[in-house]
Amino acid sequence: MVDDECGFWGEALILLLRARHRQLITDEFERAAGNGQKVLEYLFQHPIVSTVEMQNLIQTTYQTANNTLVNQFVANGVLEEMTGQKCNRRFVYREYIDLFQALLQQLAKIAVSKDCGRFEWSVLEGNEPAIRFYRSIGAEPQNEWIGYRLAG
Repeated sequence: MVDDECGFWGEALILLLRARHRQLITDEFERAAGNGQKVLEYLFQHPIVSTVEMQNLIQTTYQTANNTLVNQFVANGVLEEMTGQKCNRRFVYREYIDLFQALLQQLAKIAVSKDCGRFEWSVLEGNEPAIRFYRSIGAEPQNEWIGYRLAG
């Protein structure tokens, strides 16, 4: 079992990140702040998004989603464009991903310190965003359920 302390600090850091970005959106997004808050909450479940996803979430036009929200999130450093393309761009909530990655690395250290050698988790097949993220941090897929492992 993982130390409760790690879970506590992980949750606290995520809550602090959420609070800081909520305040930034309130202060900087002006009339788009309400929709910005909706998108922020969505990002905690889907940290890699497209303009179309934002458009559908807030039920507006592509142009409004792009010009009002995407540009605001990027200008304020909350999202960064990750494809390098002009069309079909995707954006990553980098600070959240980095925090999540650091928490996974800390869990791996705890596992090693307890002579586990590794820790494993599962993700459903077809959850491509999660699978891409786990691969990006060096986790290796296992069998039917795609299990991932970070070794010390």
